[in-house]
Amino acid sequence: MIDAGRKLIERLDQVNARIKSAFWLYLPEVRTWTLILSSDSVASDGPRKLYQKILDANNLAKETEKTISLNDIGLMSSLIKKLFNCSQ
Repeated sequence: MIDAGRKLIERLDQVNARIKSAFWLYLPEVRTWTLILSSDSVASDGPRKLYQKILDANNLAKETEKTISLNDIGLMSSLIKKLFNCSQ
């Protein structure tokens, strides 16, 4: 899973997705991990465009590579982090 996340980030770099940060978040209620991606494009272009870039990046994966389902990926604007930093 970690390797699949790393490779997804590399492929997202290839399609110019402008990912600022990425981390895995464990959701104990459903006992699952979610890959959270942060990008300025979520605020400027909306999440749908970034999800499309994720699909495009997954399509670049080799047939033998594991990919991460959109169901296991969450998006957030990197502007949220700036807001949290300003409130401290």
